[in-house]
Amino acid sequence: LRGKKKTPEEYESSLQLIVDQAIHTGRLIDDLLFVARSQAGELKLVKKPLDIVRLVEEKHHAFEALAARKSISMAMERNASGLIVSGDQGRIGQVLAVLLDNAIRYAPQGTDISIYLNRSPRGIAITVDNVSDAVSEEDMRYIFNRFYRGGNAGEIDEGTGLGLPVAKAIVEAHDGTITIEQKDNDIISATVVLPAEKQMRIVS
Repeated sequence: LRGKKKTPEEYESSLQLIVDQAIHTGRLIDDLLFVARSQAGELKLVKKPLDIVRLVEEKHHAFEALAARKSISMAMERNASGLIVSGDQGRIGQVLAVLLDNAIRYAPQGTDISIYLNRSPRGIAITVDNVSDAVSEEDMRYIFNRFYRGGNAGEIDEGTGLGLPVAKAIVEAHDGTITIEQKDNDIISATVVLPAEKQMRIVS
């Protein structure tokens, strides 16, 4: 408005940028509030028996198009049936989205992402493996800290450093655990373990 008169297209472009920035800021605030409420023990979750296989399959298919843009293939493998957790479907779906989005962002073009579902002594384990550049010990130490972005994030334009802290808050609110480790063969492995729902079984 302070500059010279502009075309309608230029005004439209500027307004769209404002909308995009407002949405981004809104999400950032929501994530900060979520983590703060988690730390204060004030999270409100709607927990129901949840077929984790079906939810992972849905997220797998939802992210295939994004992976295809980098010629990344995604494969899913499960070694058990009747994988049921007591969880908030929207929030658990958010955790899966964070893990898959991160895997696609940091995986080199033309590589593979593997998703595994297994039973574990502590419940049901969901693991996402992707090829990645080496991650320093310091980055691994602070990877769940708010706003922390590792050295290999330098070429990634988007991201706030809140995805993994939010995912951690959600998982822990479900009495689960989330870990990220670097394997010897240049694989970054993110694993979420959620307690199994003992009262229901689904034959699949």
